[in-house]
Amino acid sequence: MNVRCFSDQRIEAIYAQIREAETVQAIARLRLVRAKKLKHVYLLGNLPVDILVDHLVSWEELMPSRLDHVFEQDGGIALTPTGLHLTRPDAFKDKKAAELARSKELGRDTATFETIVQQMLRVVVRFKRLRDGKPFGRIQEYLFKLPLAHGSESDAAVAPYPRDQIQHFLEHGRNGNGHGFGPIQIESITLAPPPAHLEPLDEANIPDPPEFPLHNL
Repeated sequence: MNVRCFSDQRIEAIYAQIREAETVQAIARLRLVRAKKLKHVYLLGNLPVDILVDHLVSWEELMPSRLDHVFEQDGGIALTPTGLHLTRPDAFKDKKAAELARSKELGRDTATFETIVQQMLRVVVRFKRLRDGKPFGRIQEYLFKLPLAHGSESDAAVAPYPRDQIQHFLEHGRNGNGHGFGPIQIESITLAPPPAHLEPLDEANIPDPPEFPLHNL
């Protein structure tokens, strides 16, 4: 990597103190050695510094995709092209646009935007749409983020997320905007695995199934 430097070693030493050394010092202020929880550091630049880097990614890979934005805005996201178009026609004008967005997402080397996901559980709701009261079509899937209610950073509990809220959201859309699936029949609600690049959520912080609000729907 080529970086700007000075031929005068005295000036170069001062410059390195301002540039490389201050970058390392800023990272050290996070107290990473004895940290009780996993922390993430992002170096937005190409300057080599004296620190071990786990992932090298491009700016495009680091920035959230359209699917990331939808997930953050809605608190969840449909996992099928049909669902993406039905629930967010503003972002995906047709099924083809949704399929294209999904294919791009599958090709990304995401190291990245979903670190916030570590602070929440994610559940997948599988359901069928109803026509004249009867299920039809393929099973649809929707990924919800379920926030953790923190008494402290080390003591997390699952925040309530009742079935009727999930059902209403899926049938009527975000804030009842009408961009939903219509009448549905929920088949199952299960915990989703974390993104591959993240540490698994500490199972000690997840209540046993009888106490977990989504297991008793």
